[in-house]
Amino acid sequence: MRIIWFHILIFVASLALSQNEATQWRFNSNSGLNFNTTPPTPTVGGPVGFNLCGASIADGTGNLLFFTNGVDIFDSQNNVMANGNAVGYFGGVQNAIIIKQPGTMDKYFIFSNSMMTQGLGYAIVDMSLAAGMGSVTVKNQTLMLPGGAGKLAAAKHCNGVDSWIVAHRPGNNEFAAFLLSSAGVSTVPVVSAIGLVPLSNDNGQIKFSPDGRRMAAVYSFSGKEIFDFNPATGILSNVVSLNDDEGVGCDFSSDGSKFYSVGGANRVLFQWEICGGSPASITNSKDTVGVCTSTAYAIGYMQLGPDEKIYTTHGGGQYAPSALGVINSPNVAGIACNYNDLGQPLVPGTFGVGLPGFESHLLRAKFNYTAAGSCATATFNVPSPGCKTNGVYSWNFGDPASGT
Repeated sequence: MRIIWFHILIFVASLALSQNEATQWRFNSNSGLNFNTTPPTPTVGGPVGFNLCGASIADGTGNLLFFTNGVDIFDSQNNVMANGNAVGYFGGVQNAIIIKQPGTMDKYFIFSNSMMTQGLGYAIVDMSLAAGMGSVTVKNQTLMLPGGAGKLAAAKHCNGVDSWIVAHRPGNNEFAAFLLSSAGVSTVPVVSAIGLVPLSNDNGQIKFSPDGRRMAAVYSFSGKEIFDFNPATGILSNVVSLNDDEGVGCDFSSDGSKFYSVGGANRVLFQWEICGGSPASITNSKDTVGVCTSTAYAIGYMQLGPDEKIYTTHGGGQYAPSALGVINSPNVAGIACNYNDLGQPLVPGTFGVGLPGFESHLLRAKFNYTAAGSCATATFNVPSPGCKTNGVYSWNFGDPASGT
């Protein structure tokens, strides 16, 4: 039993470490949240005067490594990293995402895009340099022209190692998926021509479900859609139109069973049940689950947190409150999901307009366990099953010699 318990510890630790990478948020107007506490602790240190989403990343134990506004890269002490100025592009709503390069301990790719002419590009940070504070070793590498329409998301390949980085090409219905592997990033994307053709000035987010099997796209003027995503090939298929009005923010619940977005001039929060099967059942499951509490601001962008809650920003600039909205129980149907429009305080005088984006697998639903007696018995509580119907889970501790 000691051998089995040892492997339980390693398994649980490895899962927790991967999700700790999303525990340090840095975003606009000097704002931040530290998810190593419950509830998360408001911090300062985000890029001042920056109103879009940006990206941040922590190490396996939850310590901030660096963050970016898409243009410059800042180290954990809020200083511009060595060679970290003018590394990317400004102008997209989801203008940056940070992905650790597979097969490395210290190298990170920072992808950035723009709604303007610069396009989609990347830089590389090596955290083994500058006494562990990191240095930018490669920057201003272009992957795609014209621009990425301000939309950028990432999900794991089905091999569990490599990553897909997906951007939307402006002025058409093409999504471009670039594969990041131990060899670097592919320069020729997998292109899926699917769904509506948005207007050239459409804001809004694209988001993967935490299991990487679905992707959603919302447009501020054109509509909202959900797709199936094949993590083996990078191809999108089976578009479902949600027939909803304008809105910019969206995200999935941690178990992948619910989808959230805003409408009604960005003042009403909607939920869809996406496990129903048919496109009509998904579209018709739309339910109003929250409203904005003030006329001075609206509900903006969304981001699932490592605590499995979904956080919403408030547009309105100087009129936005020093707080984020919170969907406290996103896996639960209807108003029981418990939306609080001012649920997460920020440091007074700061506000959130955009939130950092993360690779979707970092935000998967968690399982927990309890050990009884002298560790002779362990009880595992699986996550909410989401869209799974067979209810079968398995744990591999890698010690077949110890028996069942």
